[in-house]
Amino acid sequence: MPKFEEAYYLENDVWNPVSYRELTDPNRRAELKEKKLRNEKNGTIVLGIRNHETTPHFYEKFNLRVNIDKGVIETEEHDRNKNILKNFLKKYPKNRFGYYESPWEKKHKDKGFESFLSIKDYIWDTEVKFGLIYGKYIIFDVLGRSRNELTFTDSLPFVAIEVVDTHFHSKQTFKILLKLSKDLPIKVLYYFVSQLPSKYEHKEHQNWIKKPYNENVKNYANSKILCHLANGSFWFNNYRIEDTQECNILPENPDEYYNYILDFLKENDFIR
Repeated sequence: MPKFEEAYYLENDVWNPVSYRELTDPNRRAELKEKKLRNEKNGTIVLGIRNHETTPHFYEKFNLRVNIDKGVIETEEHDRNKNILKNFLKKYPKNRFGYYESPWEKKHKDKGFESFLSIKDYIWDTEVKFGLIYGKYIIFDVLGRSRNELTFTDSLPFVAIEVVDTHFHSKQTFKILLKLSKDLPIKVLYYFVSQLPSKYEHKEHQNWIKKPYNENVKNYANSKILCHLANGSFWFNNYRIEDTQECNILPENPDEYYNYILDFLKENDFIR
């Protein structure tokens, strides 16, 4: 018996089954070659047809990646801030991402803003699908890459921004992104809705976006980012979280590492 006795194709919102026995008819075989065949109804395995002289059959072509965070429902505030970020980044060609430290010089024009990433001439979009291992993909809230150079290096990394409101990554997603940040030149930045500046209260930890001085094209727009994933670690400001006194868990133990980070974010009201 063949490995795939049946295949399915979608037509008029109905999944139609096809038996491997039908492949002996050359006309039917030609017709089915024009269909997008799957291993089952709404299946993730894409099938092809082999024109074997005596035993034509279905074969596996590839697996479709599926959304690793399928079913997650975001808030209106999440979606609003996601679009604000995208529009801000698209408006200004030069962008710096960083954190705040008390300046050594009182006249420092950025008043203590320290950058961990400076980029220019990037293209940005929202809801970008990014293929992962294990047959999965993630939808980044915002993703950017170089506009002018089709390059994927440390000097021109992919920059993903995740807006966090009422929930953080699942453990499975975090572990994959943690490894991805170690293996590839990609940075995942986190923008917390709960940490937006408010004129009614002062928060020690806030993330914000700030247009360039005088909107001069030579100047950079600044985005203050409290946390990000890079080089196989979760960073808080300019510290790998495993290097802080409170944490003694290394990324090599990703389950406990994730649990510590999730507790840290919840205890400090980063997640609403």
